[in-house]
Amino acid sequence: LAVAKDGPSTYKPGEPLSYAITVDPGVQPASSVIVTDTLPAGLTYVSDNSGVTPTRTGQTVVWDLGTLTAQKVISLKATAAANASGPLTNTVTVSTTTAAGNDPNNDSATTTAQLYVGTPELSESSKTVDKTNVQVGEVFTYTLSVDNGGDAATTYNLTDTLPSNVSVVAVSPGLTRNGSTLTASGTIDAGTLITYTVSVKANAEGTVNNAATLTGDGTTRTLTAPAVTVGPATPPARNLYLPMIVR
Repeated sequence: LAVAKDGPSTYKPGEPLSYAITVDPGVQPASSVIVTDTLPAGLTYVSDNSGVTPTRTGQTVVWDLGTLTAQKVISLKATAAANASGPLTNTVTVSTTTAAGNDPNNDSATTTAQLYVGTPELSESSKTVDKTNVQVGEVFTYTLSVDNGGDAATTYNLTDTLPSNVSVVAVSPGLTRNGSTLTASGTIDAGTLITYTVSVKANAEGTVNNAATLTGDGTTRTLTAPAVTVGPATPPARNLYLPMIVR
C-alpha cells in the first residue's frame, strides 16, 4: 500500500488550491484503508471527489476507503487563508489492516507550497512630448509615465535632468525640482500607471534631446522622449502706415 500527493508549488493568499492524493493498494487488495490528510494552518478544506464523506477534526481530514482493489485518486480542493504567509506544508498518510500492507517507506507523502511573491515590471514606462516642432520661446510639455505591468508592487525612483536649451515653466505634483533636475519616488502597485508632466520653454534654436532614468524592477531603464526641433521665432507683425495725400 502506497500513497503519493501532488500539489501546487506556490500559492496566493485567498486563492483556491488543488491537490491530488493517489492511493495504490499494490499487488493485492487492501482492507480498511484509512487516508489521513493533515492540513496546515492557513489552508481550509473545501471539497473532494473521494465518494465518501470524510471525518474532519480541526485541520485533519480522514477518509475511510474500505477495501481498495485498484489505484484511487482523490482530488482535494482547499483555499489559502487571506492572511496566509510562509510555506504551506501538507502531509498525508495511509494505513490498512491487511497483513504486510503497510510500508513505512511509502505510507506518507508531503507537499509544500511557497508564498508567491510576484515580480514588478516597469518595461512599459515611457516619456513622451506633446510637440516635436516648436519655435524659440514656445512652451511644450513632457509626460513621464511609470507603468507597472507586473504582479507585485515596487518602490520606484525617477530622475529627469533637463537640457540647458530649455527652461522649466511648470511641473505636476509629485515631481521635486532641484535646478534642472526633476525627481520622483514612491510605491506603485501592480497594474498601476502613474504619470507626471513638466512644461518647458525652448530657449534657442536647435534640437532638444531629453531622457529620464527609472529604477524599481531590478533594471535601470532609460525613458527617451522624441527629439524636439526648435526653429526661429516668428517676428512680430508690423503695421505699415502710408501717408495720405489730399489734393
